[in-house]
Amino acid sequence: MDVDEKGNVTTVESITNPLTEKHNPGELPSFIKSKNVNVVITGGMGPKAQQYFASYGIKPVVGAYGRVKDVLEEYLQKKIQYVPPSTGGTFPEKESEPENDE
Repeated sequence: MDVDEKGNVTTVESITNPLTEKHNPGELPSFIKSKNVNVVITGGMGPKAQQYFASYGIKPVVGAYGRVKDVLEEYLQKKIQYVPPSTGGTFPEKESEPENDE
């Protein structure tokens, strides 16, 4: 799908995934990049896959659901957005909760 500067969809193309049966890590993002794609909108994707897509300059938008037309409209209206994949690391310390004196 191509979108003009005003947010209007100008072209839509459906491409068959040649890697549905079996593929190695990174092959699908490479294939998708070869089609000049810069955003992938999906219902779910693991963190490692998100990192692969991001390494090819493709923004994985995760957590979408519903009809394709509705999801595209939500994306164009910025109701769903790209969130950079986690690269691991540590979580911030949780503040201790007050003791219950009951």
